[in-house]
Amino acid sequence: MSPVVSSEHLILSHRGFQWFVVAITGGASAYWVLIDSVRLRRALREDHRLPPVRDRIFGSIVGLAIAAIGIVGAYLGAP
Repeated sequence: MSPVVSSEHLILSHRGFQWFVVAITGGASAYWVLIDSVRLRRALREDHRLPPVRDRIFGSIVGLAIAAIGIVGAYLGAP
């Protein structure tokens, strides 16, 4: 049987841990929006007829969608 952990031995409170997870998730998602925005802008300046350029455009759009989900999830998951 595992011992019961009391709140006096915790490094961080439950609420503090929730805010930590929200901050890490929201921060990583916001950073990824910046990265994919720059990548998308660079790819849109290139020749759209080339398959590698279309792949970069598609990948950046998917990355932006995933980052948006992360930001919305962090907002909705905030305590």
